[in-house]
Amino acid sequence: MRAKHSQGRAITASALKNRTGEVLRAVRQRDSFLIFRRNRPLAILQSLESYVAEHADEYEDVEDYLETWLEENDPEFRKSLALARRDYHRGAFLTPAQVKMRLGNARRHVPASLR
Repeated sequence: MRAKHSQGRAITASALKNRTGEVLRAVRQRDSFLIFRRNRPLAILQSLESYVAEHADEYEDVEDYLETWLEENDPEFRKSLALARRDYHRGAFLTPAQVKMRLGNARRHVPASLR
């Protein structure tokens, strides 16, 4: 790994490839890495918690960030949201009590060995 950098630690892409586990453990501890490829800065690797904390004005928590990311990047997720909105506006949705009732009924039909 390279020397300490103002953004965290600097590391080459090849060193990252060889030390992925070590780097991910450090990221889990909220360390960040500036990744270089061919002596040029390429990317920053940091934990989601750190990223969300730095962007607190945009996201409430990690779950909010992930939902936003999925909305922006996953076509299937966007499609499912659009269908859910359409159903909601049509009144085609279940109340919490209906969901509980359906889940309760579904559990009764599951063999005891699978519960």
